[in-house]
Amino acid sequence: MTALRQLGSSDLEVFPLALGGNVFGWTADETQSFEDSLDLSDREGLARYVAVQPYYNLVSRDTYEGSRRDIASRTGLAADPYYALASGFLTGKYRAGTAVDSPRAQGAARPTVAAPIASARTVDQLPPLLAVAELELTEAEVASLTVASA
Repeated sequence: MTALRQLGSSDLEVFPLALGGNVFGWTADETQSFEDSLDLSDREGLARYVAVQPYYNLVSRDTYEGSRRDIASRTGLAADPYYALASGFLTGKYRAGTAVDSPRAQGAARPTVAAPIASARTVDQLPPLLAVAELELTEAEVASLTVASA
């Protein structure tokens, strides 16, 4: 059995693996404690976070851009955003008769983003989601999406 390990100078004892894995987002008032936990992991030789999973898409950019993205960039964390298609809004789901190229809606290259998370309810929804792996946006397309979502 793996021995418990004291967490920093606290009285808290944890299993070493309990400090590894993903972070499923954090709130604005938690950014300092999140950064502190990364520093503690590095200082104590503990497993450290490797990715964050923020709520982030072209409709909701302020939920990640800024201090959260800065921490991810500075500390080498990848971001795997959820609701990359804004719960279907970026697919045109809520506009009758309008088709939107959903891979382009979610595929804008953003600093630290490793892989946006998108889900399909039907098999028919899979092809445009899988096409993201092959998508390469031009600088003009990225700029256009950035302006449109500002």
